[in-house]
Amino acid sequence: MIDGKGEQRLKAGGNSIANQSYPFTWRNNRPGHEYIQERLDRVLATPSWCLLFHQASVVHLDTVGSDHSALLLNLKSVPPRRRAPFRFDAPWVEEDEVQDIINQSWSIPVHGSHAFSVYKKIQACRSSLSNWKRRKRLNSGHNALRNQKLRFFPSKIHHPVLP
Repeated sequence: MIDGKGEQRLKAGGNSIANQSYPFTWRNNRPGHEYIQERLDRVLATPSWCLLFHQASVVHLDTVGSDHSALLLNLKSVPPRRRAPFRFDAPWVEEDEVQDIINQSWSIPVHGSHAFSVYKKIQACRSSLSNWKRRKRLNSGHNALRNQKLRFFPSKIHHPVLP
């Protein structure tokens, strides 16, 4: 049973499934100080169902054409993917392999609009360069800086003395 303030009372063995997103499911769409948000919508389950689907979670989707958010029930919890952003290091251009990867990525035929074609080629180039970087075990900032120092000071790494 849910009371008037949207708080759940666990009566008759009902459990609310954990929410992994924005906490509110309803908004009144009024401007300024009249704007109100509440968590009105929930997914409820019995204890036996919770035992069967112990990794279940709920995501509140963006509202489109309604004042209520749609609820998406995930039966298996999937941790959010936290991939580091791709960074292209300028010194890579000097590598013959990198030039080949770029040329191959931009020469693949892609059907669709010009913007879609550019997007797919950038995606292919990024993927190929990421694989190349992984094979070479390069760390964008750290190894590039070390390699530059070795290029300028091949016999030894020079550490300037600060006054």
